[in-house]
Amino acid sequence: MIEVALVFGAVIFLGVFFIMVKLPLRTLRWLLGHHVMLDISVTVFALVVHWGTMTGLMAAAIAGMITSVMTVLGRWAVGYREGKRCVRGAFV
Repeated sequence: MIEVALVFGAVIFLGVFFIMVKLPLRTLRWLLGHHVMLDISVTVFALVVHWGTMTGLMAAAIAGMITSVMTVLGRWAVGYREGKRCVRGAFV
């Protein structure tokens, strides 16, 4: 059962990742500037959508954890916006 939750969690995260890749850089940096709200909203949305089964809840929790780790890496790689200030990332 844990393997299924890990795979489903990764698939849920990939959906979020592919949406974020399509965003313009300015919008992506704004979202990464509000990283706590991004993590909370993705986790809550996944929990609400997958409510009802233990595997679904575990997958949503894992997707939330992966999203949290990847927002930290995204802030480092792409950068983020803090108000009017733009912090550049390592690659962009």
